[in-house]
Amino acid sequence: AINAEAISRCPQRPRSTMTGFLLAALILVALTVASSAALLTHAKLSRRACLSAALLAPPAAHARERAQNAQSLFGVITWGGSERCDPTDAGCGQSGRQPSSVAAADICLPEPRDTVSTRVYLDLALNRKAAGRLSFGLYASTPESAATFARLCEGTLTTRPGEQAASYQSSSLLRIARGRYLVGGALTLAGGLTELGLGSARPVYTPVTPNQNTEVGLGSLSEAGLLAMRRGGRSVDWAITLGDARGLDGSWVVIGQLLDESSLALLRRLSEVPVNKYRSSPLMRTEVTAAGLLTARA
Repeated sequence: AINAEAISRCPQRPRSTMTGFLLAALILVALTVASSAALLTHAKLSRRACLSAALLAPPAAHARERAQNAQSLFGVITWGGSERCDPTDAGCGQSGRQPSSVAAADICLPEPRDTVSTRVYLDLALNRKAAGRLSFGLYASTPESAATFARLCEGTLTTRPGEQAASYQSSSLLRIARGRYLVGGALTLAGGLTELGLGSARPVYTPVTPNQNTEVGLGSLSEAGLLAMRRGGRSVDWAITLGDARGLDGSWVVIGQLLDESSLALLRRLSEVPVNKYRSSPLMRTEVTAAGLLTARA
């Protein structure tokens, strides 16, 4: 039986105190939920503002750049807030300014180092406008490299049966190192062969790869007007010196030189083409529009 007297002697907690505890707990939970919701809303708004700024900033920046680089009806180019010359003109130099006459005057035809066995040419265009012709004489002392260069000019270079031939036509310049050298040979018509290999489920494309070049060449790349190709790299890149480029000795081999003053004039113009200051790549479209062997008619 329940002892009613013992129960009556136990201390009883007032109901008002229990109700106060419950109300305090509910208020605390409500405040926590409200603060969490406020923080979440602030984060969403901040993220939305950041996304809006990221989406709206580039068009505004592009609009300012277009306004700065706009061309007026009178043909005056404004670039970076100041007037510049047309970069496709022969007299226009680095960053749209007039080229340095001292640097251009330093580029001269080199003295012949060997007998010329083959004569080839590359016709170049700047921004789709004809710029002129580079005429080269290939040395007899570097027959392998000279043959590779000549076949690329003709568009007949293959290394395996069934390959499509590679060609310098439609290629472009890669780099212009001011006062030292320029590099070309970025092939668009790389030739090659597409075939299914053993164990392959899809066709594999293999571009034309020239034979490894182990020739020594003739002397150092110490003066302007010399033609060179990479040594040992199975590469189609070619280089023309704009001055003292002895830093290329060892990795490049001299295979020929410029032949005439018109080629020299074009080389001087190419040396002043505006370039990316980080990679030295041309800031205008450069293209070899035609290439081949020089004959009496060419």
